[in-house]
This record gives sequence, C-alpha cells and structure tokens, in this order.
Amino acid sequence: MKFHPTNQNSFLVGSNNKKILQFDIDTGTKTFEYSQHSGTINTIDFIEENKFVSSADDKKLFVWEYGIPVVTKHVSDPEMHTITATAIHPGAGYACAIDFSNDGQFLISGDERGKLVFYDWKTSKTYRTIDAHPSVCIGAEWHPSDPNMVVTCGWEGQVKLWQ
Repeated sequence: MKFHPTNQNSFLVGSNNKKILQFDIDTGTKTFEYSQHSGTINTIDFIEENKFVSSADDKKLFVWEYGIPVVTKHVSDPEMHTITATAIHPGAGYACAIDFSNDGQFLISGDERGKLVFYDWKTSKTYRTIDAHPSVCIGAEWHPSDPNMVVTCGWEGQVKLWQ
C-alpha cells in the first residue's frame, strides 16, 4: 500500500489478483483499477507526484500515470527475476532495485548518477562505489553463486558484469 505523496486522501493497494486498486479516503470508494500485471503485485512506489512504478510476480516493472490506468513504460526480460523490493533514491525520482550478497553482509544499489554503491549491512556505511553507467543505474544484482560478480543495468540500455 502507498499513499499519494501530495494527496494524503488517496492511496494505492497491490493485490494477489494481479491488480492495483486506487482508493479515495474521503468517499471510501475505489476510484481506479490498474490491471496490466499478470502476477501478484509485489511493490508500488511513487517516483514523481503523478507517476508510480509497480512490480509483480510476472517479472515485469511498469511505470504508470497516476489516475490513468495505462502503462507508460514497461521493463521486462525473460531472464529477469521477480522484483520483490524497490526503493526511491532520495536524490531523484528513480526506483532503483537493491540486492543483498548471498551471505547477507552487503547491500548493493544503483543511483541516478549511474553509480553502483556497495553498503555494509551491519554498519550502514558505504563500502565501495563504482562508476557503472553514464546515466541512471536502475538495477543491480549479485551473481547467485559467485560472490565476486555483480550485474548492473542502466537506462542507456547497457547490461554490465562486474568482478
């Protein structure tokens, strides 16, 4: 569930029936239904006042115009994993994926400047930063079995492997 960032009387709810529902608190009614996903909704995050991003078990990431139940951007790839968490970087309105190392010691994230940032989970301090992409680094994921490998993707359309 996410409240609209400026209209606190309106919120979105993701459901297991593949839909995102928009409600108005004042009237107690459902005002819109967003229904393009083909799996349980996992995340909803506002990226601008009138745009939000959603992910679902269908391994797709959608960007929507708030109040208009039509997808404006769509990210999908057969090799993608289900996106179960998104977070908005405080420096910009980007929903950058995060991932933990297999041992749970480190967290990685991209940012709006194209950087790949490694954080120490216990101390919450930046461990390492890499200039990964020329623009937004929207995704970062650890290799499932090699702790020395990370894959990133950027808005310029490149996917990079880091060792």
